[in-house]
Amino acid sequence: MPKKILFILHEATESGAPLVAFSFMQWLKKNTDVQFDCYVISQGSLLPKLIEVCENVFQKPPSKQYRVREKLQRFITQNKITHEESFFKVLTDKNYDLIYLNSIFSIPEFRKIEKYFLKPKKILHLHEAQFLISFFEKLFPEINPAENIDYLIAVSETAKKHFLKKYSHSAERTAIVYPYVEKPLNPDINIKKIRQQLGIKEETFVIGNIGNPHLVKSSEMLPILASNLKKKYPDFNFKLLVVGGGDDNIFSLSNRIDAEKLQVDDKIVFINHQSDIVPYLQIMDLYAMISREESFSLMTVLAALSNVPVISFKNNGGPEELLNEDIAFFTDYLDCAMLADKIYIISQNSEKRQSKAQKAHAHFQQFFSGETGNEKLWSISQNL
Repeated sequence: MPKKILFILHEATESGAPLVAFSFMQWLKKNTDVQFDCYVISQGSLLPKLIEVCENVFQKPPSKQYRVREKLQRFITQNKITHEESFFKVLTDKNYDLIYLNSIFSIPEFRKIEKYFLKPKKILHLHEAQFLISFFEKLFPEINPAENIDYLIAVSETAKKHFLKKYSHSAERTAIVYPYVEKPLNPDINIKKIRQQLGIKEETFVIGNIGNPHLVKSSEMLPILASNLKKKYPDFNFKLLVVGGGDDNIFSLSNRIDAEKLQVDDKIVFINHQSDIVPYLQIMDLYAMISREESFSLMTVLAALSNVPVISFKNNGGPEELLNEDIAFFTDYLDCAMLADKIYIISQNSEKRQSKAQKAHAHFQQFFSGETGNEKLWSISQNL
């Protein structure tokens, strides 16, 4: 059983892989006596929460120097800048039993420091599927991410399948663990007030999409979808609610510009990244999962658990693995015209929307009713 764990996070954003690691850390703190630290390669909005839950959080700034944040100044002044060797000596002196890599993109940085961690066991928690694994291979052709990994945990069959196509790893040392997704709380949210604040009328049909805008998310299709709906169905009273990204995200910027050029800026409500997405889920009539690929898709599950019907592309990995025709709507892969037609048809049939939403809600409640993903992760960690 590990007594000290070092989590290596490729980024500290409030998105899929980092949030899964953070959930596991919270579970460990509540249910075990294990000590754990976190090494963050790229900073983000999750960092303050990591500092709260971890013993220590180590950050790698953009420069070649390293910053160490120590709670209660345990052995080094908070925010003291150290040289690389001194920094890694600090980590080595911790005597970790387990190194927990939360993404395939944690591997390149770990390879640089691997010589300091020959004794601890290593777990790779894989959150990537075909698109990002192929991208990783192009970026780092010299790196075999399966090398010296004691255990591979994949978030879905999709992720596992595509990883093992590229890299060799023992089947006996591989497991699929679906991330634990807690049912969103349903506080007394004033849906009418939220709609008013966003400029969305009560009778308007709201199509939602939440996530960090990116090529793999097909974010560029959102203005095109709005344009297709507006042209094909000029009397359709709809709004596209897009939550995620911000002023520093190139995809967010391009979507806003495209919306103006396509003359659909009046049909799209852009909201920058929000830590609490539940109020936005509550006002959606349909959730559009339009990603090119997802290894799991946390948002698909959260939408279903919030009683929001889901429409998804086929052949997009995790969502297709998690969903089926009985509990969700599907369209052909990246067929935006077909997606627009299907959305309009769905909007006209509230009974069918409600039926699928209820079935999806029941499905995922049962799906996550047994041993949680965090308990499974801890079981694997204990038995290495």
